[in-house]
Amino acid sequence: MQPRARTRVDEREGRMKMKASFLRVVIGAFAAISLGASAAHAQSVKPKSPAEIAEIAAESNRIAQQNEDCRRQAREQHLHLVKRYRFMRDCKRRP
Repeated sequence: MQPRARTRVDEREGRMKMKASFLRVVIGAFAAISLGASAAHAQSVKPKSPAEIAEIAAESNRIAQQNEDCRRQAREQHLHLVKRYRFMRDCKRRP
């Protein structure tokens, strides 16, 4: 008995399996690279002194206060959507 000759359907199935395998490998490689990059990026630098911590806290409080002032002004002016967004953007840029 002779082995059955490969048909076009068999060839297409073989190509599809190879393409699927290739895509799995490529997706896996991208996932591994992105996870490795995000893990390396996630390592934070700790402040070195209490003075540096206090400086960061003071700056954070200043920014929060400025944001609150801008929000209050936008609320008083009854600004909505685009006008509010533009006002907030410009307000935050002011010193």
